[in-house]
Amino acid sequence: MSVFVAATRASLRSAQPALRRGLHIENTSANSLPFKAGPQNKAATGAGVAGFFTLGLVLPIVAVYYQLHK
Repeated sequence: MSVFVAATRASLRSAQPALRRGLHIENTSANSLPFKAGPQNKAATGAGVAGFFTLGLVLPIVAVYYQLHK
């Protein structure tokens, strides 16, 4: 084993985090997003996502149309 490999293994063994939080959070769709997206908000979430993607598609097309016809 080379000196480099031995040094790498030793550094990986000692590179453990000093503190670990005693906290556990379930990553479900209801609490991992920055907005309310649980089962009771499916319609609102779907409308928001559809609006976001629609705006992202339509805005460049409208900008091109405006630039070509001004």
